[in-house]
Formats: sequence, C-alpha cells, structure tokens
Amino acid sequence: MPTIDLGSVVGPQGEQGNTGPQGEQGVAGPSLISASTQTTLTGVLAGDGSTVGVRAVDSTPTANSNNLVSSGGVYTKITTDVANAYQRTCNPNLLDNWYFVGGGTGNGVFPVNQRGQTSYSGAVYTIDRWKMREANNSFSMDASGISLAKGSSANQCDFFQTLEQGTINALIGKTVTASILWADGTMSFESGVWDSSIVTLLNETAFALYVGGNSTAYYNFCFRTKGSYTNKIVAAKLELGNTQTLAHQENGVWVLNEIPNYAEEYQKCLRYFWNAKFPSTAAGQYVAPISNFAATSSTSASCHVTCPVAMRTAPTVSGTLQYIRGTEMGSAVNLTSGFTLGETANLQGNTANFTVTHGSHSFPGLSTGLYGLFTALTLSAEL
Repeated sequence: MPTIDLGSVVGPQGEQGNTGPQGEQGVAGPSLISASTQTTLTGVLAGDGSTVGVRAVDSTPTANSNNLVSSGGVYTKITTDVANAYQRTCNPNLLDNWYFVGGGTGNGVFPVNQRGQTSYSGAVYTIDRWKMREANNSFSMDASGISLAKGSSANQCDFFQTLEQGTINALIGKTVTASILWADGTMSFESGVWDSSIVTLLNETAFALYVGGNSTAYYNFCFRTKGSYTNKIVAAKLELGNTQTLAHQENGVWVLNEIPNYAEEYQKCLRYFWNAKFPSTAAGQYVAPISNFAATSSTSASCHVTCPVAMRTAPTVSGTLQYIRGTEMGSAVNLTSGFTLGETANLQGNTANFTVTHGSHSFPGLSTGLYGLFTALTLSAEL
C-alpha cells in the first residue's frame, strides 16, 4: 500500500479572523515650510555630501542664497519668468518707422526721414509716415529721440500715423495693445478693443494715447502731449492681443526687445513717399533718375520715373526740372519759373508716368532728341 505524506497536503483556507486592536499613533511628520520660518532638514544631504542643517525660508527666490523658498514664492517666480519670457517675444508692429532714436540723418540712421529736417512745425508730415495735426504743433529730434510741443494757441500736440484701409478693416473688433517707450527708461501701454470710432486707451495728465477708426479719415494711432511735456519718445508699437511686446525690464528699466531693420523700414516708407534725389558730379547738387523724358508738343513733355517699390496709389509729383537736349549736352536749360509740375501721375507697376508743361518756353521738336533730369523730385502717395 502506497504511503501518503500528510504534511504536504494543503487544506482549504480557514475563515477570516477578527480584526485586531488599532495600533498606536505614529510619530507626526514635518510641518509645511512657511515663509520667514527657519526649518531643519534632518538627514538631507547637500550636493557636496554635507548634511543640510537649519535653513531660513525666503518668500521669493534670492540670488546666491542657500535658503529654502516657500511654495508661494516658487509659483510667483515661475509665473513671473514665463511672463517676462513672453514679453521678450515680438509680435509684429503694425506701425511703420516706429524707432525714433538716432537723429534721422539717413544712411541707415533712424528714424527714416526723407524730408531731411530735424524739426517741423504745423499740420505737416514730419519723419516718414508720421504727421502732426494742428498748425501750432512742433516736432524736433536728436540722437536720443523725438520731442513734441504745442504752440501757445494750441491745447495739445497730436502726433499720429494713419493705417491703410485693409489693415483697419482687419482690426475692427480686435483687442490691440498700444505702447510708448520713453527716453527716461519708463514705459506707457494699455490694451483695448479697436472700434469704428476713436478709443482712448490712456489719458494721463501730461499725455494721452488713442487708437481706432473705421477709415483712413481717422488718426488711427495718435499720441497726444499736453502742456509742456518734455519726455522724449524712443519707440512706439501697435500690436494685436492684450500684452505688449515692445520692451521688457532689466534692473527696473524698460529696454527694447528688438531694434528694427533700417532697410526694411525704409522700403515700407517708400510705398508712401519717395524723395528721389542722388548726388550729381557737381558739389552740393542732386539729380533724380528719369527713365524716359520726351517732348510731346512745343510746351509739354512726358516723363516716366521708375520707383524703387510699387507705391500705394498713383502719386502726386512735384519738383524742379532741368532738361538737356541731345544735341546740346554741354548746356542745360532750367525751367524753374512758369513750369507746371504737381499733378497726379498715372501708375503702372513701379513706373509713374506724368506730364510737364511750360507756358512760355518752347520744348525742342521731337526730331532733336531730348534727355531730362530733375534737380528735385518727390512722389507722394501718403494717407
């Protein structure tokens, strides 16, 4: 008969026993770290293997400090850093020629200033794309920025830029942010919704800032100085969204996120205005390039000027003409009086076509050949 090892047989599991009595309360864990309370971390090693002893607790992270930081301080630090990083990104600036430091002397020196003056007065265009509104307004600039002033009979000085209609249409109903950077390192900015009429974003004692309008008849971005406000303007920005990205703070001072490219800003400005002059061989003289100049009658001639970029619309042409006959290259005839030039040109691509007339001077016949140049020529398609 086989032998059975009963020790290897496992029987069915018995019933669950009664629950035993509750154990004693465990030792309390460490309390939460709170600001301004010294905390001892027992058994925690530093990076060099030494034991971390008593450490104070800071409410915000501090440079070169070995103290702990409260959870609220860590949160604040993270959110602040994220906000600062976002401000250092750059949304597109909807304004042209928006950097005002340099003196506007040309040859890559901001701002773009084709009219060439360092001061302007009245309701006129000043630096490219920017205009003043009232007769008693005045504008001046130097290497550190631009200054605006009202005249004795004016309540304020309005300095504005008008946008193109397509841009205006796209902005209506959108949140925008307008900002101004001052020469003293401070900054003014505010957000609002672009409306079909002008919206006041800022209205301080010394200055105000307006945006809006549903057409080019409005001052779409307008900065107003009041009284004798003398702080110079370094830069301006208009952008989509409710956060400004013109500048960020470094050691409490606002600094620009970017310096614009002069060539790009100049090309934008040429769409609206071109002062077409180049140095001639004679000292102090300038000439403008004419791709074609031909007499059409005894008192008129047609001109064709190739523009560096396609202008916004057919420009108004003004200037002073000097022409040279093909058979008389050594002598020039100036037509500075009785000479009519100031008409709206026909625009074909980059070429502006217009006619010049002179009531008392007879242009040479077509058979002689005619070459022409201008000692001054401007084409304006400004808003």
